[in-house]
Amino acid sequence: MKKYFAKTTMSTSPKNQATKAAQELGKQVSQTLIQNDDALKVFIENFKTDIEKINNGHPRCADMQFSFREYKQYGEAYMSVHDCLMVTFYEVKHEFPGDRRDWGRDLMGDMKADAE
Repeated sequence: MKKYFAKTTMSTSPKNQATKAAQELGKQVSQTLIQNDDALKVFIENFKTDIEKINNGHPRCADMQFSFREYKQYGEAYMSVHDCLMVTFYEVKHEFPGDRRDWGRDLMGDMKADAE
């Protein structure tokens, strides 16, 4: 099961209220862990819907264009909004083990057992 990590990059300073709102939305979703491919699709659709709401809420500003690209050979995908925001999804390759190991005890040995 693939997991993805979302990282947001702001490319320019906000030009109007719509781009400012889009960048705030980007800050909210930055550093999000997405659990599987289906969750990624839902995440992208929700983000696209939020961008459409921002476009509708600021009729005097030019509409921001939304695009999504996926590069399977590199294990990443990204979505961009106009020229102000890019969210990159990196595939998680390695994770720390679930159990909490005591690395100090592993390196130093069990001192209680050594004392006996």
